[in-house]
Amino acid sequence: FSSGDLPLDVTFHGGDGGFDVLDLSGVSIGSYTPGAVFGDGVITAGSSTINFTGLEPVYIDGATVTPAEGVDEPAGVVTTALPNTFTFRTPGGADDLVIDTPLMGWNRIKGTSSGVSFEEVHFTNIATVTLDLATHDMTGSDQDLVTISSDLVATGLEILTINTGGGDDTVAVNASVAPAVAVIVNLGDGDDVYQFSAAASSGSFILTETAETDGGTDTLDFSANTTGITMDLSKVTE
Repeated sequence: FSSGDLPLDVTFHGGDGGFDVLDLSGVSIGSYTPGAVFGDGVITAGSSTINFTGLEPVYIDGATVTPAEGVDEPAGVVTTALPNTFTFRTPGGADDLVIDTPLMGWNRIKGTSSGVSFEEVHFTNIATVTLDLATHDMTGSDQDLVTISSDLVATGLEILTINTGGGDDTVAVNASVAPAVAVIVNLGDGDDVYQFSAAASSGSFILTETAETDGGTDTLDFSANTTGITMDLSKVTE
């Protein structure tokens, strides 16, 4: 996608066996919704839609590759104009997501949605990443758990937004966050917990929430944290 969007939709069948990878670079803006079966899903990248089956990891790289002057081959990665946003949207109601660090410069999202494992997605060079756990919430299937288990080190990451929707949800920060990264959490209705372990530090933590419609009670749990956390509650209106 470094030279622009594809003018058509794409279907990618990885097939049984092997280790089939979908690697997208130069993505300007897009989203990823896993399918009902592990290894299946739909990615939008700009104006293109990619349906895939039978894949293993998905790699999303927002950098664009440009050739040096007078050279035909790519010579460098340009990260000064990163895409505005990439959204990971879970297909089910009750979600259990983990954000970790498979290698320096990358973060990874993995876990289950409504008890079904989804294909993990690795991302780098994306300025704003949004986790949408709310869109497919259903009554009785809407309890979410998001765990930041490793440092947020994806190159270019500026904002991580987590929308959990309704239900009794928990967001657990068990790692440090780069000072330049803002973590914005909207916990929605329900009895929710925003938890910080001893390893949680740095970063900018912002809680945004409108008035509860179900009388739920939210908890900020700093009991295990010894480093100190700065939390912005100015956007909480309940």
